[in-house]
Amino acid sequence: MGCKRFLRRALWTLAMPAVAVMLHGPVATAGEPTEQVRPADCAGMWYPGDAEALSKLVDDLIERAAPNELPSGRPRAIIAPHAGYQWSAPVASMAYKAVKGLSYKRVIVLAISHRHSAFLHGIDVPMEYTAYETPLGKVPIDSEACAALLKCPLY
Repeated sequence: MGCKRFLRRALWTLAMPAVAVMLHGPVATAGEPTEQVRPADCAGMWYPGDAEALSKLVDDLIERAAPNELPSGRPRAIIAPHAGYQWSAPVASMAYKAVKGLSYKRVIVLAISHRHSAFLHGIDVPMEYTAYETPLGKVPIDSEACAALLKCPLY
């Protein structure tokens, strides 16, 4: 996706708590020579650090979430809070319930850093990592998509 098209779809959402933009394009599969995984710094503090406990909690929250009244078609983006689960989970689960059972080839997450906002200026694209660690396993980072974003003047 080109820079201007991405910006039109995503920039209006930067002021929101967290946004996931789901795309239907092909996912890059270029292999990385060495794995660099960003640790799950908040696991066990703001959400369960145990895979089984986290999976059960998320399933229960989504099951209990109020049904969404959405227009027909697949959601192209969701807006959800990303604070600690004790504060944000009931609202976030409503957003994620809207995409339950759907498959997307790429998800772009735009979110602020609660812990490092004083040090970050502009937008941070995770080029130094190949994946994010989560209690449920590693989530790969598409380095080719990140490199394309860095070609945009705003990055």
